[in-house]
Amino acid sequence: MTVDSKTNILVIGGGKMGGGMIRAWINAGVLDPAQITVSDPDQSVRTDLAALGASAVADPGSAPPADIVVVAVKPQILDAVLAPHHAVLSDRLVISIAAGVKLSALRQICESATWVRVMPNQPGIVGQGASGIYADDPDARTVARVDALMKPIGDSIWVDREELMHAVTGLSGSGPAFVAVFIEALEDAGVRAGLPRVSARRLALQTVKGSAEQISSLEWDPSDLKDAVTSPGGTTIAGIRALEKAG
Repeated sequence: MTVDSKTNILVIGGGKMGGGMIRAWINAGVLDPAQITVSDPDQSVRTDLAALGASAVADPGSAPPADIVVVAVKPQILDAVLAPHHAVLSDRLVISIAAGVKLSALRQICESATWVRVMPNQPGIVGQGASGIYADDPDARTVARVDALMKPIGDSIWVDREELMHAVTGLSGSGPAFVAVFIEALEDAGVRAGLPRVSARRLALQTVKGSAEQISSLEWDPSDLKDAVTSPGGTTIAGIRALEKAG
């Protein structure tokens, strides 16, 4: 799935998520670099993304006209960044990845834009993201265009009620931090038991990755994998009991 070769994209904000999306599109061949313009006030960000072949400007108002605008700035500066650039957004498909900013607030910035909310997560910068998407009654063309842009980022789901974006934020938006804490705990436990740090990390990472892949590939419930590993009176069920006792 690709975006039409005549479609131009403006990304406002070239930081971790905005820049990560640009790299994913280029690497997957979804967009030619010449179709992409990024706006960011940081010269180093502009230099890095321009090296990929994208155009880079300091201000959204300096960007050439775009068919789709992706807003990848922090929620607390959203109004300040976008308010002076109503014309950049007007009558465009605008995808906002600003966490917690509702469509009603986005429409106050530009009523004529077709707004879509996306909640991506950090693994999206390596093409392994888990994202939630919401728009009010989107037409088939909007859905297709958004899906084409999100596919290189990872897996995405459309939710049918905007309030469910809160659940997406807590689950997959914050989830990588929770998983990172768990991986770190596994690694530390391995070191405590005598493994070298590099070996413990390697085993911890592959254990988490492999477990997720097994559940997904075999279409198991998580409990199926738990039951497959535990044996009566064994160390695994003792460990699960310890986890449960500690909350």
